[in-house]
Amino acid sequence: MLSAASIAASGLQFQSDRLTVVASNTANVLTPGYKAGILTGVAQEQSGVRGAFSRDPSAGPSSVDAQGLLQELSNVDLETEAVTMISALRAYEANAAVIRTTDALLGTVLDRRA
Repeated sequence: MLSAASIAASGLQFQSDRLTVVASNTANVLTPGYKAGILTGVAQEQSGVRGAFSRDPSAGPSSVDAQGLLQELSNVDLETEAVTMISALRAYEANAAVIRTTDALLGTVLDRRA
């Protein structure tokens, strides 16, 4: 039971980190040259999941600035960020449900032993 709770807790942390990356990407959508952050889940044997952060290397669209110079814009895709946000929220809810269920089961076991 405790390992299920610890694995779910690592899932909560990972989903929280994903939401932080989404927030950063969304805040920088208008920053010229900004490369979107990507957080990939890496399974940890017997301990859940952790995040591996990287940047999307693809080029953003180009635009001409006020001085007539060509500049690369952000490569953040707001639709992708919205889908990632919804996915992270649902996964966070699922991990929280595992922790609540584990807590209830342990409470029942302790009540029966008392």
